[in-house]
Amino acid sequence: MRKTIFVFVFVLVLSAWALADRIVLKDGRVLEGEIVRSTESSVTIKLKLGEATFKREQIESIEYGPVAQPGEPEEKPPPRPHPRPRTQKEALILIRQYLREEDESARTRLAEALTPMLESNPELVERAAAQFRKYSKRRSGHSQGALMVGNVRTRYALYIPPKYNPKKAWPLLVALHGASGNGPAYIRLWHVPVKGKLDKQQHLKYQQAEVRGYIVVAPSAHGEWQWGPGKGAEKHIFALIDRLRDVYHIDPNRIYVQGLSMGAHGTWHLGLHFADRFAAIEPRAGAGNLRFLPNARNLPVYITHGAKDETVPVKHARDAAEKLKELDYDHHYSEIPEGGHQFFIDENPKVLDFFDKRKRVPYPRDILWVADSQRYARAYWLEIGKFKAPGLAKVEGSYDPKTNVIEIKTENTAGLSVYLNRKMVDFTKPVIVKVNGQEKHNALVKPSGATFLEILRATRDEGRLFSARISIKVK
Repeated sequence: MRKTIFVFVFVLVLSAWALADRIVLKDGRVLEGEIVRSTESSVTIKLKLGEATFKREQIESIEYGPVAQPGEPEEKPPPRPHPRPRTQKEALILIRQYLREEDESARTRLAEALTPMLESNPELVERAAAQFRKYSKRRSGHSQGALMVGNVRTRYALYIPPKYNPKKAWPLLVALHGASGNGPAYIRLWHVPVKGKLDKQQHLKYQQAEVRGYIVVAPSAHGEWQWGPGKGAEKHIFALIDRLRDVYHIDPNRIYVQGLSMGAHGTWHLGLHFADRFAAIEPRAGAGNLRFLPNARNLPVYITHGAKDETVPVKHARDAAEKLKELDYDHHYSEIPEGGHQFFIDENPKVLDFFDKRKRVPYPRDILWVADSQRYARAYWLEIGKFKAPGLAKVEGSYDPKTNVIEIKTENTAGLSVYLNRKMVDFTKPVIVKVNGQEKHNALVKPSGATFLEILRATRDEGRLFSARISIKVK
């Protein structure tokens, strides 16, 4: 009887061994599992407690288990949930992994892992997200580069102040040249690489980027498009800004746009269609579409124009300044009495004085936004989801963090998305949304790791984070 039992157990053991790979080591140990890697110098076997790697000289013999027969699909175990982060460093690792991950199911598991921490300690998650870019010490001074966007190469000139240090966040000035210019020539209007010594007055006049500590980038417009709408410039400029922000420590709340003539047209366009990305703008000797001027409610504007400009009549600047005054928006108008269609380098210190005092407000309490296409439908924490009819759509919204009430008025709008952040509402209380006087939402809203990471992946804007979204239909 004992012999029968022994033979039975021995057969079971042999059967178990036969279903697995075996490594017999020279020291007598026998390991069973799945061989996952094999090279000329080493073998890695996956065990119950993890993977182990051994050099070939340590191994006496290797026995491979049976291979699955063709037509017999190998059962894959369901993917394990990603471990939940416990510290800011672990959250940062998870966020960086999510931003790199191409597999949607993997991103879903990462987002699920972040949600508990986002609910319990949102400040820690936001601090981690603010560090997803990695910076290193870079050479200062003037340089030139190029960036491919699609099939088009964007060339640019770049200036980095000599005191640049990646431990500190620096302001960025995006400088757009006129129709007959280019980036390398235009950037010298903000920092002239003069050899020899300058007196104090000349230094202040010609070396403004260095004096104020601004990183300056001056892209060159491609021959097939200019800086205006519909010319492809937007995606090139934003791709360039994002590239620089991956390399240099740029403050997301201190990005400014300035331009001359054609560049001023582009400055108006960028500012009035993407106001939530910039801290302030300065169009110089250019014109903008006044239909979109209401969008500058939270965007300070400095306008410079020559009274005797015969290329772009000064009336454009005067009308814009008058409209901004009527709207009671933050702006400054500087008209040069004897000036023509020119740069006015003496204006630079005044412009940077204006910029120095202004930062982007990521979550403004009040928004007014008009758009004529889905391309420009999102601003700050509101997005027009659908237009009722072709033409201008308008949304005006405000929120009160004390009452958790968000009020929105719309025109020509069939749907909305409202993006939320803990600085806007208290997630432990019901969020109330009223649209055109009607209550459309009154319920608790939970922060979502999926929403948080999805928006960060789309915008790459660590200075403006949202952890929840409410979609609303508008009749």
